[in-house]
Amino acid sequence: MSFLFSGNSLSDNREFCFRFQVLLLYATHRLKEEPYEAEVNAMGYSFHILFGHHRDGWFLCIPNWNFGCELAHPSDLFWNMDSMTRETSKLDYEDATAIAYALNTLSSYLEK
Repeated sequence: MSFLFSGNSLSDNREFCFRFQVLLLYATHRLKEEPYEAEVNAMGYSFHILFGHHRDGWFLCIPNWNFGCELAHPSDLFWNMDSMTRETSKLDYEDATAIAYALNTLSSYLEK
């Protein structure tokens, strides 16, 4: 699945546009088993994401970036972008935007 995003950077309010690609790993047309796994390619980077539930909510891990955080529901763009761009984050705003939109897109494929 390939998508186009256009928006403004929070850091300097400049416009940016990028294409991101989401590849489902180990799944057919629905995401059935947790943790869910996908690859997000955007801004020249690759993010191998794993996400799912833990006892108190949702989580996101990106092993190839040594990164992890808590999530709201994967469809919640604002909260998830905020969680990914906290002060100690290894992700910048553009990276977090691509991943948040990928999670939002993937949320429609979650097995209900």
